[in-house]
Amino acid sequence: MPITTYVPDSFWVDYTNESRAIEGLSADPQSVDYLRAFVEGPLSVTALCDYVWSEANQKIRSEPWMNVRVGAHVPPHGGEYVVQELQNILDAALLNSPYETHCRFLFLHPFLDGNGRAARAILAWQSLRNPVWAEQIKTYPILKAVYFMGLDHADEQIKRGVFLTSM
Repeated sequence: MPITTYVPDSFWVDYTNESRAIEGLSADPQSVDYLRAFVEGPLSVTALCDYVWSEANQKIRSEPWMNVRVGAHVPPHGGEYVVQELQNILDAALLNSPYETHCRFLFLHPFLDGNGRAARAILAWQSLRNPVWAEQIKTYPILKAVYFMGLDHADEQIKRGVFLTSM
């Protein structure tokens, strides 16, 4: 059964509008369609690149000169490494918690722009496939859901005896 059949229309609109507002962007009905299409499809580098191109008109940092800086954070230099590491992150998405995937994605910062919206699209894709996380993401605004997911992830790590700095 497609995910969009059990998620109310209001979720898609609210999620997209909050995601765009975080970036300082206004609501855009086309963005709702882009998010729905991305979340409904398979999680792949190609699908994510298509989503980011639709949302931010940006490409993956696949060339060595494609470097970015985000505040004090300096992600790995651009190049094929970025593409391969993004593939690794997406391949592990159903094994890792949405919060861990979110953090690893943002550390990599694989696109020149649009990384926040892409990270939140992956968060929606991954969360809506997990019954426990799906309720949190459908119940709370994005930032609050991510906060609670982070707490759940921290609890999981502590139970496994892994300290959070091991990421």
